[in-house]
Amino acid sequence: MHYHLLSNKLKESIVLATTLSELLLNNQRNLATIPSEIDLLRVTLYRRTILISEAISQLLPISKTENFSFTSIASLTRVLVESYRPFYYLTIENIKDEERDFRYLLFEVYLLIERRNMIEAIRNGNQHPDLQTELVESKQKIINHPYYKFLRNTKNSEHIYRKLVQSIEDTKKDGPKKNKEFSKGFMEILGKGCFKNDKTILLERLATYEFNDPLSDEEKKMMGNRFDNFFNKLMSNYVHSSAFAISMEHSSNFKLNGEVELYLNPMISCCIFYLITATHDLLKLCQLSQNNDLIQECEKAEEGGLVFLTILRGRCTSVETNP
Repeated sequence: MHYHLLSNKLKESIVLATTLSELLLNNQRNLATIPSEIDLLRVTLYRRTILISEAISQLLPISKTENFSFTSIASLTRVLVESYRPFYYLTIENIKDEERDFRYLLFEVYLLIERRNMIEAIRNGNQHPDLQTELVESKQKIINHPYYKFLRNTKNSEHIYRKLVQSIEDTKKDGPKKNKEFSKGFMEILGKGCFKNDKTILLERLATYEFNDPLSDEEKKMMGNRFDNFFNKLMSNYVHSSAFAISMEHSSNFKLNGEVELYLNPMISCCIFYLITATHDLLKLCQLSQNNDLIQECEKAEEGGLVFLTILRGRCTSVETNP
């Protein structure tokens, strides 16, 4: 699928997602009861994905004569990928409400720690007493939470929250680790408020799509590695302005050419994949799968996202999209 066709598929995906977003917002306004924090956050994160996609689409060049910022597109593509993580982890993944509530509590704790660190950096190390109090209270909320009690007492020590539970339990014991707040390394344990990385979530979302030939475990592993080695690496190059990124823009003079398309097309298909996957998630969760118009538009738009999966499988034969 060539560049201009992929660009149009991205636009179709954005139109579809905007329609769904407006429908969900209207449904929330018409509810007799106030939506939960999770329900509100779900729509907010979805709208965030749409707005990032719109920004990427607007940056894409229409002709080979106009200047454009490849760096900006790559940076925003990485932001889009990372935005899907909390959307799925906090609001979509099929888990019990008790665990979802626990995840949201941890997400809020990460926010508090992040805010405290930024304020202390601005104030040259001076602590913010209100935030210190909130952190102590948040820690107690975690300890008192039913799901934390389940984790602490479970015999299965290999769950994804294992290090978190151990860290909190260590701060309760007498000794050098005792602390009324969280441990110093607790923010790293929280992992930006999510206990699953982008690759893990990507591989879990493959279940959303049907393949003519089922994916083997070995092929899934290969797709995950390819995602790490190409997409994350490529986008990191532009985020951090590596020599590769600078040389690409220098040689192309900030214009579209064959080599630029070679790297740009996979990014566009990546954007479509995450936007359409989020749309699929909401159609299913909100029981809108009977809306034939939305489903048909979703199936049309997802063709561009399937290019992304084809690239990950190493089966893309087109020179226009295979890096």
